[in-house]
Amino acid sequence: MALTASVGGLGAASGAASSKKPYVVAAVTTLSGPIAFAGDALVQGQQAYYNYVNAHGGVHGHQIKLVQADDQATTSAALTATEQVVRLNGALVISGSVLTNLESAVLSFVQREGVAMVDQGCDTTIAIKKNKVAFCASSPEPLEARPEVNFASKIVGSGKPKVAVINMDSQAQVLLQQNIKNDVTKKGWNVVYTDTVPLTATDMSAVATAVQQSGATIVIGSMDTQRIQLFDQSLRGLGVHIPIVNFDGGASLATYQALKDPKLYTFSPFGFPSDPGRAMQIYNQQMRKIGANPAEGFGINGYVEAMVIVRGLQKCGSSCTAAKFDQAMTKIGAFPTGGISTVPLRYTATYRFGVSGGVMYAWSTSKNKPVKVSGVLRLGA
Repeated sequence: MALTASVGGLGAASGAASSKKPYVVAAVTTLSGPIAFAGDALVQGQQAYYNYVNAHGGVHGHQIKLVQADDQATTSAALTATEQVVRLNGALVISGSVLTNLESAVLSFVQREGVAMVDQGCDTTIAIKKNKVAFCASSPEPLEARPEVNFASKIVGSGKPKVAVINMDSQAQVLLQQNIKNDVTKKGWNVVYTDTVPLTATDMSAVATAVQQSGATIVIGSMDTQRIQLFDQSLRGLGVHIPIVNFDGGASLATYQALKDPKLYTFSPFGFPSDPGRAMQIYNQQMRKIGANPAEGFGINGYVEAMVIVRGLQKCGSSCTAAKFDQAMTKIGAFPTGGISTVPLRYTATYRFGVSGGVMYAWSTSKNKPVKVSGVLRLGA
């Protein structure tokens, strides 16, 4: 059975299964420590999609073999793990990195080896033409400032809000925070509180109290699925019900189901598992087949990484090598995902981010699920 673009819009044309040598792809991601929840879900999402492709004949008759290695959220471990999967496992492509500083740490090595990276945690200094082998499979965080601030302006209308800007402590999000502050200032709004939250934070009550005391009338920033839940609960517990405009943080349906907060707005380049459509149905089915919860954050992010890699392998041809794969990625162009991403993904020689925009979601009390509350919002330049 051939897997074609008509199957859920996933676009994985292939030949029949054969005895050809498997294509080896590697997930070098954080599988231990405080942010292991993200890496675990990324791997699950990848495996779910590769299983689906393999069950439909693979790519050009090759099955896809996923190997994984723990970067332990440290630069030294990331480099060691990447060297291992390339030299010992023969990986054609590396994926799964959550943190931009880890991508930076392995960039020189993968450039020398000619092995592409298709990663989650990208910023605008990584996935650029001069770096050759680096590609994003999610929106580069520094560019999310523009859609977040523009959407916030629709919420506040013609007033001049007092803005709290809260981000996580990562290389990409430091850039995002500065971009948010710049865009807010250009609108004549007042930034009354700024915070950079540790990736390992387990208590957001002090941050919530500081926001309350600042007199902020809106929060704009980027907190992952765990930190946003802690912050939202703490802030609402103080009786503060101002809007929170956040980036996708893993597009966690489970977070929305736990909070049920209609004033939490999430900018996401990907759909939510509760969205309609055949492609999303397949995602949910494949995740459940491997015993994973499709509602947890970062699962769909890993699924998208795998979709991008499969599309690159298709373009690469039946005798794909690491060097050929890198070149093939720049020739993909735009491709639809059937609703897995909120806009078609795109890869060219000059555009390596994949994502070009997203939509805002918010909790619908009447529908008991997150729903889209904006049209397509393009990333900022």
